[in-house]
Amino acid sequence: MAALTLDKFGGMDLRRNQKMAASNVMFTLNNAYITSGMRIKKRPCLTKVATLEAGTVGLFSGLGKLNTFFGGGSFITHANTLFQAHRVYHSTDKALTLSDAHFCTPFNGYLYVAVEYSNGDVKHAYLNDDGAWQDSHAYVAGQFVRPTTPNGFRYKCLANGTSGTVEPTWSTTLGADTADVGFDWRCFAMTIEDTNCPNTTIVRKLGQKIYCAGAGVNSGNVSFCAAAAPRDWTTASDAGFLPAGINAAGSSEVTALGDFGGDIGVFFSDSMQVWDVDADPSKNALKSAKENVGTVHKKTPAALANDLVFLAQQGFRSVSLIAITDNLQENDVGSAIDPIRDEIAATDSPISIYYPRLGQLWTINGQQVYVYAFSKSVKLSAWQKFTLPITVDHAAVLNGELYLRSGNDVYVVDENATNDDGAIPTVTIEFFYQDAKSPGVLKLFVGFDLVVVGEPSIAFRLQDENDVEVVTQPYAVSGDMRAGVMHPMELTATQLAPIITHHADEDFAVDSMMIYFEPLGPV
Repeated sequence: MAALTLDKFGGMDLRRNQKMAASNVMFTLNNAYITSGMRIKKRPCLTKVATLEAGTVGLFSGLGKLNTFFGGGSFITHANTLFQAHRVYHSTDKALTLSDAHFCTPFNGYLYVAVEYSNGDVKHAYLNDDGAWQDSHAYVAGQFVRPTTPNGFRYKCLANGTSGTVEPTWSTTLGADTADVGFDWRCFAMTIEDTNCPNTTIVRKLGQKIYCAGAGVNSGNVSFCAAAAPRDWTTASDAGFLPAGINAAGSSEVTALGDFGGDIGVFFSDSMQVWDVDADPSKNALKSAKENVGTVHKKTPAALANDLVFLAQQGFRSVSLIAITDNLQENDVGSAIDPIRDEIAATDSPISIYYPRLGQLWTINGQQVYVYAFSKSVKLSAWQKFTLPITVDHAAVLNGELYLRSGNDVYVVDENATNDDGAIPTVTIEFFYQDAKSPGVLKLFVGFDLVVVGEPSIAFRLQDENDVEVVTQPYAVSGDMRAGVMHPMELTATQLAPIITHHADEDFAVDSMMIYFEPLGPV
């Protein structure tokens, strides 16, 4: 009796027809992933961490917290101390609330953010100051303080002087002055005042500079602030811009930015560039420019193993391969799942984020997650797809844990959880047709063994004597079946495709499958 063995699994590969025999890769792999041990395991599920107080937007890791933001209206404090809410007033209208937060990064001990207001304005803000107001303290003109009880504003000293012994009653009218002993404080929002800051949603931090796409007639440029001075976008020979649009092959509007090993990847809808950047702008230089591959998805460029992966028009691509070849059909990081590229529309805003605990790159588009598991040491390169019961608005990693925000609910991706806050995911694994390397030979399939954790069911897809594709009734199985008698079945076909499904509130994994058969001869 012959045996067909499937183990050391390798993820989804959609580059060929399902009827073309391929061992150990899957035609469908949903809600499960390939581990570093090449086994199939049910995806980690979602455990709710908190329902946040209404009125904040965003979710970003920084300064040991998961940070959210709000504008005008009532002050918001999160009861769960894992989260920190920050007020970011509009520079001219403090009543405006926030509709979204596009970027946030720690910068020299404070947060730098790009937020969007309810009227559509996008503003950058640096949530810094020179400390809380102190009594009987010498201040110099131009110095900023915050009240001892922060109120979302910063106050600029208008003349040299020494503060009084009693803290002033701070004005919360933008541009208004508050009197101290011998000098005044002027009220400012935390937003960037420098008019050369483009205030766009496409932002990255590299080294001691903030880089962002230009706005309006300068949308082809990449502006940057002065070194270690994120409020300064003007100082000559320090702040400035990369003239990326001049070197663009087609479209000249910057659509995304990414960190490529300390260089900056500048993306357009139909091309990309890699720039060598330095604290000294005179050393900035264009390293490479490639046509016919770009992105319209500004949140997808993500660093992975000294590379930069992004969602191009053709599918997921890496900057390192693009830099050395003009062949878009080259076997790049996402080639195996190129056929599902059409599932993500140009108007969608997918988010790519690296999940370090499992060594996976997640690209989240609403409820769908495209997951790339990668490890050089074990030669793992596998794609899988997760379907979540929530629509993800923001994602952040803090202390190695991946957090997802949906509305005001925040969940942690939990490897020990077997359900999504009560919802049980369905795992679907469908293999390519298996012909035991003997196509056209009729076989009597007589039984199978599985090595699994949990209790899945298995069915088989095959073509009957009339060449009609059918799926057998599922068999319920559990555990390591090799120790006993094989699970009997009787199917006659030249080839078949196993389909494993699992829907139970339990751990689940597949280590191997053995299918036994007797060759009957050519058809």
